[in-house]
Amino acid sequence: MSDADVTLRWLDWWHSGFWRDAHPSWRPTLPFPAPAAALARVHGAALRRRLGVTDTPLPRPQPQLLTLLTLDADARALLLTLVAEICTGETALPGDLKIWCRRLAKGLRPESWLPTPPAGQTPAITSLTLLQAHYPDCWPRLRMAFEHDDVSRCPPSPPALEPRRLQPLWEAALWQCQRALAENGEEHQHVAT
Repeated sequence: MSDADVTLRWLDWWHSGFWRDAHPSWRPTLPFPAPAAALARVHGAALRRRLGVTDTPLPRPQPQLLTLLTLDADARALLLTLVAEICTGETALPGDLKIWCRRLAKGLRPESWLPTPPAGQTPAITSLTLLQAHYPDCWPRLRMAFEHDDVSRCPPSPPALEPRRLQPLWEAALWQCQRALAENGEEHQHVAT
């Protein structure tokens, strides 16, 4: 994909793609039904205010974030589970993925730089909080790609974590998520033929 394509995808998502492609659980918060989306082109600023998205300058395109946004809801759930497993080791992932996460955790050592999550916090909320910390400027828009109830349980402001810690965590989890999905797709194709 060329730089121009990435820039156009980024601009589209920043302007209106964040609500057009929102997780279905966000639909009740929209001031109009999805087919009336043409109204949002005219009243985009009002829609953004209604959703709690302030008008801010367009940041540089984030290719990793655009890749994350291409995942479907199930793949996003897997991504959040992978990150939670790497950071806490308390998920119900299958054996191979769990082993991969534990090995990565030995290298990243998240226990040395992550705050302890509150008792009873779900793996999804732990991961969403880390995503919020990784993309704080994009979070008001990015949050809409995930389950509304989970997002509403995230803290109002993320923990202050160094990007050099978060970048490899999300990069590795996204890579493994794509790899696992490709393997499942290949297995599925072999079964179908």
